[in-house]
Amino acid sequence: MIGHVDLRAHPTPYMVHRCLLGMGVHREWRRSGIGQRLLDVAIEWAKADQQLEWIDLQIVDCNV
Repeated sequence: MIGHVDLRAHPTPYMVHRCLLGMGVHREWRRSGIGQRLLDVAIEWAKADQQLEWIDLQIVDCNV
């Protein structure tokens, strides 16, 4: 696997219009456009969901 992206329902019930985005790209594939493509597909998927209005990026500060 060279990368992944996931969109998860927001854990707070009153924020059903939002989702959490997490993603990662294998170190050897970074700066190759894979991350941008994963992000583009995730955004298109989210746009197709009539309930979603907002994507929150979830990051881990030790994973840079």
